[in-house]
Amino acid sequence: GNDAQFATFCDAIGLPQLAADTRFASNADRSAHRDALRPLLTARLVTKTAWEWFDIFSPLQVPCAPVLDVRGGVEFAA
Repeated sequence: GNDAQFATFCDAIGLPQLAADTRFASNADRSAHRDALRPLLTARLVTKTAWEWFDIFSPLQVPCAPVLDVRGGVEFAA
């Protein structure tokens, strides 16, 4: 996502300091420092289910969706 979405995402997961970290300030920076960023995000994201995060991110307009099998995708779209 873009930088504003990343900041909103970081606030939502309780890690607002990540958006202010110069290593993660832009999409290019986040890509360049992916190996440092990924474990920080993963450690936080495993604390809730995909559906819990979906309910948190959706109203904030942070693009998200749980990974579903075909049946789950059909049910989700209905």
